Amino acid sequence: MKQIPTMTPEQAANRLRELGMRTSPARIRQGIRDGVYPFGVAIRVSDRRIEYEIYGKQLDDWIEQRAIDLEHREK
Repeated sequence: MKQIPTMTPEQAANRLRELGMRTSPARIRQGIRDGVYPFGVAIRVSDRRIEYEIYGKQLDDWIEQRAIDLEHREK
């Protein structure tokens, strides 16, 4: 059986901050709405409310493309 793991903008921001990226949940939300971050979607559920789906695998892939290994970089 397969799953599609998702997370909140808060969880995604925390994960990225742990990797050294200066970001916030609000920045993640805006980046998804602007199409800058391809790892999630914004869904308008009412006139005043937008929900976000951030896909764990897509976020992992995005991180892998950008992350550097500090151990190898410092040598």
